[in-house]
Amino acid sequence: MRTRQRWALAMVLVGATAACRVSESPPLQRASFSTGVGDSVFLRASREALSRMTRCAVTDVVDGDTIRCADAGRVRLLLIDSPERDQEPWGEGARSALIAMLPTGSTAWLETDVQARDQYGRTLAYVYRTDGLQVNELMVRNGFAEVLVYPPNVRHVDVLRSARDAARNARRGLWSTEAFACSPRDHRAGRCQ
Repeated sequence: MRTRQRWALAMVLVGATAACRVSESPPLQRASFSTGVGDSVFLRASREALSRMTRCAVTDVVDGDTIRCADAGRVRLLLIDSPERDQEPWGEGARSALIAMLPTGSTAWLETDVQARDQYGRTLAYVYRTDGLQVNELMVRNGFAEVLVYPPNVRHVDVLRSARDAARNARRGLWSTEAFACSPRDHRAGRCQ
C-alpha cells in the first residue's frame, strides 16, 4: 500500500478514536462516542475489569484481526474478520489500522469467551487497550473489519453488529472502497475473482 493511502487510513482511524469521551466506570459499560453520524456507544472496560484479564505485551501485528503477544502467542480477535493481506491494498490497510491501535511494545488486555482457543491453537479474545477501549469494536466501528460469528463465542456480537452497521452506513474506512465486495471469508474460500 502506498504511503499516502496508509496515511489517509490512519487519519480516518485517529479522527474517529480521538472523538470519544470516556469516564471511569463499572466493569463493562457503554461510553459516549461522537462521530457526527449517529452512532453513540461503544464498549469500555474499567481498570478493575482490565485487572482481571490476561495481560498481553504486543510483539507483532500479523494482519487486521491477529496479533502476537509475548506470553499468549498468536491471538485472534473474536467476532471480527478483516481483509486478508493478499487482498491488496485493503489487507494492508486493515493491518495498518490495527498497528495504529496496538503498536509493537504496547500493552493490551485479553478477555476470553466460552471457547478460549481455536483449532489452530490461537488464543481467541476480545482485546482491550490500556485506556479500556475494545479493539475488536474499534476495528469494526472504524470500518476496517466485518463481523464474523463462530458460536459459542458471542458475548459482544450485538455491539459489534451495531458498530458494523454504523460504519457501513457512514461509509467509514474500507466501507468507502470496494474492500468488502468480496468478504474476507469468501476470499479465503476462493469464491471471488
